Amino acid sequence: MGDLAPVLIVVGLATIFYWILRTFSDNSTRRKLAETRAGIHRDLVSKFGSSQELLAYLSSDAGRELAVPPVDLDRTAHPYKRILGAVQAGLVLVSVGTAFLLMSNSEALGRDGEHGFVFLGGMALSVGLGFLASAVAAWVLSARWGLVRGATETGSST
Repeated sequence: MGDLAPVLIVVGLATIFYWILRTFSDNSTRRKLAETRAGIHRDLVSKFGSSQELLAYLSSDAGRELAVPPVDLDRTAHPYKRILGAVQAGLVLVSVGTAFLLMSNSEALGRDGEHGFVFLGGMALSVGLGFLASAVAAWVLSARWGLVRGATETGSST
């Protein structure tokens, strides 16, 4: 049991490091895409001499395609994926926290091991419960705002 703790810590730190790098990479990609779109729109606006010419171009098929930026469907139109991600993260963290708290009762760990596992278990459990609460709040608000088919829509149709 004593050899398991360092392995869990290394795997946990590697996972957190990967998540941080992926988050920064995704944000960097989105920022570059937004800057490119802004540059295209800025150049387009500067090429037209009057606002009537710009409005005429934007009303054409090519202008409509350029004027409306593509919508990130994962974030706006379909909140299911984000809510499900929060539920999954919450369930995993609650499970890990519960496992750490159960492992803290093992006599093989010693006094320091007990305190460490109680701390890690409490932190993982509280963050997991926070994710679950966030998912519930997101579901309720999304249903209220009409983004998902929730209990409010089902109850009103009868």
